[in-house]
Amino acid sequence: MKRLLAFVLALVPLSLAPLPLVAAITFNVDHVDTSAFVEKGYLTFYIDYLDDSYRVVEPAPSTDTFEVFGNGDLLKGKVEVLRYGDLDQPVAVALVIGAHADYTAPITGDESESALSLFDLEKDAAKAFIQKLDSGANDRVAVFVYYENILDPAVPFGSTMNTAQSTLEQYTLKQRSEKVGVDGTPLAPKLYRYLKEVVEDHMAGGELPRRRILVVMSDGRDTDAENPKKVQKRIADIVEPAKADQIKIYTIGYSLDTPKYLSDFGRLAAGTGGVARMIQTREATSTPDVAGAFEEVGDELKKQLVVRFTPEDIEDGRYYKFKVKLKSPDASSEYDREVPLPELPMRWKAWLIWGGVALGGLLLIFLLVKLIGAIVRSRRERADAAPQKQDYNGPSKGRLVVTDGPYAGEVFHLMEEVTRFGSLAGNQIILQDQAISKRHAAIRIDEDKCRYELADLGSTNGTFVNDQKVTKCFLKDGDVIRVGNTKMAFHLK
Repeated sequence: MKRLLAFVLALVPLSLAPLPLVAAITFNVDHVDTSAFVEKGYLTFYIDYLDDSYRVVEPAPSTDTFEVFGNGDLLKGKVEVLRYGDLDQPVAVALVIGAHADYTAPITGDESESALSLFDLEKDAAKAFIQKLDSGANDRVAVFVYYENILDPAVPFGSTMNTAQSTLEQYTLKQRSEKVGVDGTPLAPKLYRYLKEVVEDHMAGGELPRRRILVVMSDGRDTDAENPKKVQKRIADIVEPAKADQIKIYTIGYSLDTPKYLSDFGRLAAGTGGVARMIQTREATSTPDVAGAFEEVGDELKKQLVVRFTPEDIEDGRYYKFKVKLKSPDASSEYDREVPLPELPMRWKAWLIWGGVALGGLLLIFLLVKLIGAIVRSRRERADAAPQKQDYNGPSKGRLVVTDGPYAGEVFHLMEEVTRFGSLAGNQIILQDQAISKRHAAIRIDEDKCRYELADLGSTNGTFVNDQKVTKCFLKDGDVIRVGNTKMAFHLK
């Protein structure tokens, strides 16, 4: 009876709205993909677009309501609007559900064997969620059940959707620890340590699809819940690796007695670009709407807004800070990372020249004159660009020591946030090597995190680190970079 009274009292604050209570739409550029730019000419923006109740806005906005900006300039081009479910692209989802004492007790005070617990509702909601995933698109799913004393990987990544549902259907609760606190109640679970384990040991790395989602249902109880500083540290230890691997966390909060731990729990979502929800309770029954909360998350994943933008004129081989603006309703979002736009290969320019033949003699002559002038200028630039020895004028942020190639023995100091190298003037490091592209690669320095990120800028012959071809990677002291016929050893000092 005491639990029933606490449950009823808890319904008042928990049935109001999802966290946080902000009466505004969510419009957030979640990811920018440039992989189709060279072959198909378009950029892809993945955008979370939700109403003030954190539900997907439908119908999707029309194409003429979007504007795309690059480095602050409005870009002209063609817009196409899709949903994520329209694409043949997978998503990896890890579901974490609670099976600690409060979540396995009957939610209405009924002690009969048929009485429902929150864990029963979680299982049913998780099965329905998995059913909506697309095995044809190679969606991946895992389910973890946490207790006071253990985290149980009930369904590992790699299971089929049918196997995952069947495993959940047959899942039986593990024997929990019999230890109790000084007040005689069961000990709180190690929630945040379990979530850190899921992120670092099961979701980080290169085996899963690019889009990775962690969905957690909990009351926020944790062994450190009464210590705010420890909780902040635990949350930071989860958010940092999650953001590094672009893992978004969605929290679903519900408590049978007190909601005081749910605010900290919801910060996991805020820190990774996800959404913190509190479960709504159906009016006709005292059963919390767990299935509805999971369904909203599933809708958000599969109905994410996808904007394909084909720019009319944009300079390739550069880093861009992209922003997407929605004119009605007025909303905009700038992607939080600089994006390297691949360099268009020479065959596209040649194709344009040969296509001009069909336009007639005058146009052909014009194009030939332009082409010859470009070649002459390019050769002059290459001839004028002598091997670059940097003037060392103070402490550097790192250095590249050339160990093999035309410039063996040279030392290049990294003094700027972004250092680009290639064969033409205008790069910070100019390497006259026929196998090196005009704008070949770049090193971006994040001094706050002491990270050095190497990115290939769409070069013709590729960029290699320790003899492994890379598109983008973080450098370690002693790594050997190879571009064309030139090898350089990277050193922090």
